[in-house]
Amino acid sequence: MTTKVKQIPEEEAEIFVKFLEKLIASIDDKDLEKIQKMVHDMYRGFHSEKRCYKCGVTRSTMYFHKDSSRYDGLCAMCRFCVAEKTAIESEKRREVTKEWREAHEYESKEHKAKSMSRKERREQILKGAK
Repeated sequence: MTTKVKQIPEEEAEIFVKFLEKLIASIDDKDLEKIQKMVHDMYRGFHSEKRCYKCGVTRSTMYFHKDSSRYDGLCAMCRFCVAEKTAIESEKRREVTKEWREAHEYESKEHKAKSMSRKERREQILKGAK
């Protein structure tokens, strides 16, 4: 398992607990669950680390997207690697689309020439209705 939990200095833990007690005392019951989830996410992000399988850098879990299908609930790649991968895939998709459009340009122009304009379609529909 690649996720590690850091030890929190006792002073920081006390400050954090006092902050949470004040926060909990000042909210209604319906918001309590949402805030508990936010605190859990914040705590998880600040106090544990994970190693990205792509770049190999160990980072805080704040830098990993959530993935409920994984054993630790986090993606295997860090956000930076995911962003890089997405940018590369988007560029490839743009190139393929551009090539396809260039290859089918004649067909597209031919189709446009055969198709009617909106005004022509409207006139034809009105003629058929009379």
